Amino acid sequence: MKKLKKIPKFKTIKQEDIFWQEHDSTHYIDWSQAKNATFPNLIPSTA
Repeated sequence: MKKLKKIPKFKTIKQEDIFWQEHDSTHYIDWSQAKNATFPNLIPSTA
């Protein structure tokens, strides 16, 4: 298993957005451990 980098703290959503546009998430997240998520109580938006 490769050593993962620590995800930095972000002051704003904009900073986080720019970070992920410029960085590869595979260096920060072990996607082999990912699981599918379900949201049974989610109500679709009409907008």
